[in-house]
Amino acid sequence: MDRENDQNKRPVGEGDLLIRSYAQGLILHMPDWGNVDSLLEAVYAKFSKSVSFFGEKALILGLEGRELSLEEELLVLAAIERAGVRVAALAGRDGGHVEKLRLAARQMEEKALEARPQPLRIHRGDVGPEMSIETPGSLLVLGNVDRQASLRAGGDIVVLGVLAGSAQAGIQKQIACLALDAPRLRIGGQAVKLGVLDSRRGRPAHFSIQKGRVEKGEWEAEAIQNLLCRFWD
Repeated sequence: MDRENDQNKRPVGEGDLLIRSYAQGLILHMPDWGNVDSLLEAVYAKFSKSVSFFGEKALILGLEGRELSLEEELLVLAAIERAGVRVAALAGRDGGHVEKLRLAARQMEEKALEARPQPLRIHRGDVGPEMSIETPGSLLVLGNVDRQASLRAGGDIVVLGVLAGSAQAGIQKQIACLALDAPRLRIGGQAVKLGVLDSRRGRPAHFSIQKGRVEKGEWEAEAIQNLLCRFWD
């Protein structure tokens, strides 16, 4: 067991990798030992030195010598493409496998962004006509938002005033305001329907995603406090 652990800790170098061509594309042979971080560095270095030889044509790539998890397969593919080599498909996989890996990468990135604490931006005063505010984290506006203004945040949006312009919050986030005046709202990729907006016109409003749908809620003192507390968790 100790010997196996030592093998897994050994760094992988460029010389431990073998790239060979075959009729349909390339095969990357990797050792079945060594830590993943050094493997990825070696793969990147190896392909970086050969990128001019491969040209711009997307290749079919075979991976052998080491059993990879889906995440490790994704990381190896990312290292190769970061080196400038395009991969069209993986040998022995169905035609859509590479796209599935790329989709998994985007989903992993989105989850990482959601988990990472984002800065709170506070705008003091009204957001006037044709003004636009954009931030990767949450946004707190201490004033009114004009009908021709727009807000865009990766986190929650809270307006302590009248919200009359457009606002887009992040995936699975929330939008709240003290008074609603026919704005255009989106949470992630979902738009808040006009009928839902009209029902809250001139009143406090709170919108969130529940079971995959945009839901409205009564914005009472406790709800205001709970949402604002999210900013300083």
